[in-house]
Amino acid sequence: MSGKTVNMKKTILTCLAAALMLTACGGGNSSKQTVNGKEATKTEAQAGDVQEAEVPAPEIDQEPEQALEAVREKTDWISGDFRLELEEVLDVPSLAMTGRSGEKVRKIAVKVKDQLFYSTTEGGLKQFVFRIEAGVVASYLLAPEAKAALRTVSNWANLEAILKSELGASVWTEHRNPNELTEVGTEEIAGIKCVIYKTSDDKAADRQKEFQKEADGLAALAKALGGDTKDIEEMKERFSGIGGTGTWWIDPTRRKFVARRHMHLKSINGKVIDMVTHTVTFFEAGDRYASEIPDLSEYSIQK
Repeated sequence: MSGKTVNMKKTILTCLAAALMLTACGGGNSSKQTVNGKEATKTEAQAGDVQEAEVPAPEIDQEPEQALEAVREKTDWISGDFRLELEEVLDVPSLAMTGRSGEKVRKIAVKVKDQLFYSTTEGGLKQFVFRIEAGVVASYLLAPEAKAALRTVSNWANLEAILKSELGASVWTEHRNPNELTEVGTEEIAGIKCVIYKTSDDKAADRQKEFQKEADGLAALAKALGGDTKDIEEMKERFSGIGGTGTWWIDPTRRKFVARRHMHLKSINGKVIDMVTHTVTFFEAGDRYASEIPDLSEYSIQK
C-alpha cells in the first residue's frame, strides 16, 4: 500500500475524530479571520451577507414601523446600534484536539450608525475604529496614549461583516445541527433571559462508532496489503472514547445570539476538557454608548 494512500486514510480518520469533538464544541467558525490578520475580501463578505439575508415578513396587525423594529430586534441586532462585552477562549476546536489550555481574551464592540469601535486583548491590547467613508470601510488602528491612528482602507463590505467574522466563533453563531439540542432550562446572562440547550450524548456515541468502523477498515486494508498497522492502532487508542456534550445559552429574541457556551469532553489520550468557551458579560442595544467611540478628530492620522 502506498504511503500516499495510508496518509489519505489517516487524514480521514483524524477528520472524523475532529468531528466527534466538534459535536460538543458546537458549530462556530473555527477558521475565522480577524481584524488583526488578513481581512475578508469584499466578495466573500457580501456572499456571507446574502446567505443570511432571510427576514420574516412583518405581522399584518402591526403598524409598519413597529413591525420593522420587531423584525430588526429578532434578526438584525448585529446591524443595529449596541454595546457588547465578552470573554472568549481562542481556537476551541484546536484545543479540543490537543488538550491544551487556550488563551482567554476580552472583546468589546460598540457600534453606532456607521462607526464601530472594537477592542481585543488578543496578542496584547489592540483598539480599532472602523468607519464608512465614501462608501468604503476605513480602518483606524489606535495608539490612544500617543493620540495617533494608522488609517487603511479595508476590503470589508460593511461593519456587519467585520462583526460576523470576529464573533463567528462565539456570540454570532448557532449549533451546526439544532436537532441535536435538548432544552434543559433558562438562565439570565448579562441581563438577557436565555434558553439553555444541551447537545445529545447519543449523537456523539454514534460518531464514535463511525470513527471506530473507519479505523478498523483502514487497519484491515493495511494488513491485506502487507502494510504495518502499528500507527493506525496507536491512533485508534489515542482517539478512543473521545466525545462529550456542549451547553448553549441562547437568546430566543434575537437571531444567532449565543450568550454563553460550555463544553465538557474527553479529548485525545483520555484528557478531559471542561470549560466555558465564551460568555457575554454585557449587552445593550441602542446608541447611548456613542461617546465611547473615540473621536478621531483628536488623533494624528497616519496613512
